Amino acid sequence: MIIAAPGPAGLPEAGKRVDLAWGLHCSRDICSALAALPAAPVPIYGVELRARSRHWPAAALKREPGLPRAIELRAVADADPLADVAAARLGNGWLVATLTQFDDATPFVRRKTPAPDGKLAPLRAQLTVQPFTAGGAAEAPRVISYRARAGSGVALTRAKGGEALLAWTAHDRERPEVFATLLGKNGAVSEQRMLTNGAGEVSALAATALAKGSVVAWLGERDGEPRVYAARLNDELLRTAPEQRLSPAGGFTGLGLMRHADEPWLVSSRREEREEVLSVTRLDARTAARRGEEIVLARSESSTISSPVIVARGDGALVAWVERPLVGGGVASARVLALDAGARPLGEPASIRTSSGDASAIRLFCDGSVCQGAIDARPPEGAILEGFDWSATGAADSRLLAFRQSAISDPPAFALTDGAVFHADRIEQRGLLRRLAIGWR
Repeated sequence: MIIAAPGPAGLPEAGKRVDLAWGLHCSRDICSALAALPAAPVPIYGVELRARSRHWPAAALKREPGLPRAIELRAVADADPLADVAAARLGNGWLVATLTQFDDATPFVRRKTPAPDGKLAPLRAQLTVQPFTAGGAAEAPRVISYRARAGSGVALTRAKGGEALLAWTAHDRERPEVFATLLGKNGAVSEQRMLTNGAGEVSALAATALAKGSVVAWLGERDGEPRVYAARLNDELLRTAPEQRLSPAGGFTGLGLMRHADEPWLVSSRREEREEVLSVTRLDARTAARRGEEIVLARSESSTISSPVIVARGDGALVAWVERPLVGGGVASARVLALDAGARPLGEPASIRTSSGDASAIRLFCDGSVCQGAIDARPPEGAILEGFDWSATGAADSRLLAFRQSAISDPPAFALTDGAVFHADRIEQRGLLRRLAIGWR
């Protein structure tokens, strides 16, 4: 791209064309970028880009109702390439957790020089939390761990008293274990506990706060197959009941957790001998044990089921997931299903029509009965983010929100909150956290 570098008035550089421009960011009325001139040493300028004419706007503007649109996209933090992103609304802003990519199979080699925290233990994935104001301004980040596990991801949910609950994994004595951390609005740690003793290979995490305490769930592979486990915690993150194994069978591939009234609901996907199953299980609020039988929401012999997520909606819930055909080379699609107050399906799942046609992961956010969704899609030409507004009729189309420069092999690290998506991106080997502000109506 070639742009004009205006420079300060009266300088000879004013009006020259540049050889290199990068870092383009736009708000509603103005854009800015960095630009470099062909000289040695290379001068670098901050360039303000404004419209030179108002003749180009259309005489009238029509927006499709119920479809989201991108309002602003900006990079808000630099990092190594990210494996996961989670966000929670705290007060008038957000708290965002980021987890860097790392190969968890890397052997442990003791350091010869101290790490940033002064320890000689080897570095793994870095887990960081960072507050953001209502306007999206970033505050000081805080590193929770330099030795987290990337493959497990993270879970972050709002807790009582203006705090947030973070669930994550790290190696303790070279074994994967599940940890829970309570965080203040500024990201400071108020409590932290290790919840397991031999968790096994953990592949997914979920958490939800209750009126008193919380529940953390995870997929752990202790005896050859991943199963669902849960722990009921008090306000100090101490277990108030024995750890629960929520299914005798294995093969689980994903899970989500939410609070309905003061009862935890868990949605999970698993592989059985001939089919894939998506189900919801109500948990006991005192022990996190199963309460009644699981309710099967979907079965498929021809598709995989992944990325299950559940959020409260009105007096029921909304569940979403991704289905990918096993044969035939078809693309994946996103599905949404409403549940009643007893966790029973209301009608049939709705298929979300995507512009790219290849969903990778899905997120939901509901405020009362109004719900929105975001989809990570991976068409052949690259990674994109799409959004949709879900209505009671179940009819929804997704709309392109942003192109991403992430590698096709990067995990779908993104979090949907009210009015924004925090998502991972990269420029070559440099990782970025971006905030995409969205207008839904």
